[in-house]
Amino acid sequence: MIRPSQVSSSDPIALGASQQEIFRRAFLVTFRTFATATEVFDLLISQYELDVPPNLSEDQFEQWKREKLRPTQKRVLTVLTMWLEEYDLLNQDAEVAPKLQDFLGLVISPPALALTAEHMLKSLERLVSFERFVILSP
Repeated sequence: MIRPSQVSSSDPIALGASQQEIFRRAFLVTFRTFATATEVFDLLISQYELDVPPNLSEDQFEQWKREKLRPTQKRVLTVLTMWLEEYDLLNQDAEVAPKLQDFLGLVISPPALALTAEHMLKSLERLVSFERFVILSP
């Protein structure tokens, strides 16, 4: 993990990314103190499915999609990936796994996000298979 002291203050993109990473990790460790896993999952999905602001021209809509919607969707998938792969979603928040699987199956566009969702589904299947193997092993 990159520590803030390792990032040059003259590089705002790297600093921003580092701060986002720190926030994501802190959030995933602490959210259970103020919300249930289902509440957090539902809020993340509502962020992924942002409503289009009213009265946008076609150019404004494309700009909103490029500058607001897609980056938000990418961040949501990043948090969900971390939760699944690094923060033990299957053991600590098993009730979310079927909802995650259903949601990921609906992500078909744009191609980059669909690919991320596909990789997450494979990871989910691998982790579920591993969990079953561990449970069934003597």
